[in-house]
Amino acid sequence: MRKDILWPAATGIAVALAIAAAVWLRGQHGEAAGGGKLGEVREALRQEPASPYRWCDLGEALLEAGQKEKARYCFQQAQQLAPNLPPIWMRAAFFHFQMERPMRPYGVPPRC
Repeated sequence: MRKDILWPAATGIAVALAIAAAVWLRGQHGEAAGGGKLGEVREALRQEPASPYRWCDLGEALLEAGQKEKARYCFQQAQQLAPNLPPIWMRAAFFHFQMERPMRPYGVPPRC
């Protein structure tokens, strides 16, 4: 198989899997968890403060609780911790899509 086709195909598959996993996880940890979810996620972040996944988890929980600015901060932290990790990009992009704001990579100024 040609290498110039393999890389984009593999990237597309990885993105599709990341989206599917995010949708599946959102379904498992949806509104049934209620207010206890936020405390559980904060505790998980206390145990793993360097984990971008925990920061994303907290951002999603805060967004569900209506705390948009705190959620934005959490996703910024996740992007700082893992600037080259596609699952974090996908979760941050999904957050920005929900906020109806275009996503800009952390530290990149807007184009003129």
